[in-house]
Amino acid sequence: MTSPVSRRGLLIAGGTTAAAVAVAATNTSFAAAQTADRVPSLELTRQVRAGADVVIAWNQTLLRIVRTAGLQPPTVHPTRSFAILHAAIHNAVVATTGKGTPYLFAVHAASGASPIAAAAQAGHDILVALYPAQSANLDQQLEAELTNVGPAHAREAGIAAGRLTARLLELRSHDGSSAVPPPLAPGTKPGQYRPTPPTNAPAVFTHWSGVTPFLIKLANRFRPEAYPDLGSRRYAAAINEVKRLGQNSSTGRNGDQTEQANFWAAPIWNYWNEITQTAVRTERYDLVGAARVFAHLNLALADAVIAF
Repeated sequence: MTSPVSRRGLLIAGGTTAAAVAVAATNTSFAAAQTADRVPSLELTRQVRAGADVVIAWNQTLLRIVRTAGLQPPTVHPTRSFAILHAAIHNAVVATTGKGTPYLFAVHAASGASPIAAAAQAGHDILVALYPAQSANLDQQLEAELTNVGPAHAREAGIAAGRLTARLLELRSHDGSSAVPPPLAPGTKPGQYRPTPPTNAPAVFTHWSGVTPFLIKLANRFRPEAYPDLGSRRYAAAINEVKRLGQNSSTGRNGDQTEQANFWAAPIWNYWNEITQTAVRTERYDLVGAARVFAHLNLALADAVIAF
């Protein structure tokens, strides 16, 4: 077990760590194509400086969707949606600002295109495609975000760029996420799968290791060493530690460890996105920085789920 730290410490350290680690882990995997910097106008500069809120808004919208019962397809892991959403927004911002490296493909945007309009349109189009039942709410959000974006030609050019970056969905259309999860029969022998009481629900996402990763070439590239032998002292020590500290009536676990267990129970990707929202606001990221860090974070999380 790691030494206990407070929940406040986790939040403060976590926001910075999520951004830094995700960027470091994924930076070299983005496509090599680089968009040349343009000379920014005063309006472009203003939008870049003030535009982080639009990235956070679409992140919050997706968090609301995946937390609403019945909206997230039960056999599709939510991290896929977060990765596609933020990769598209990132590409839209790169296309309209000329700053950064696009993910997988570059999009040409007309000169003077609004990066806020592009980011908003990309976010809207991705989520409408993934969650068509939410179209009305998503349309309202897009309309509200585009209302004060001007001039008209910049807004329309940004919208066009955002629509193009949303084509990322086409590249993920045959990634294995729509496969029927194979059943995993429970057993009673050591090492066999057993459903978790009290509901004893069946295993989920049994097909997810076959989904095409976003960044890494092979899903098993970073998997840990083989599981310890079930008859070994190492295994016995590990399971005894879980029993001693993980049982709901444990007297060997201190209060801070209990708080950590409750806080980080699941789903961890939602928590990291909320922490990153706080970090982006606290550090006053601009639109380019916000789009980049959310893309890096969620592409890394999506591949982590595929890998494990």
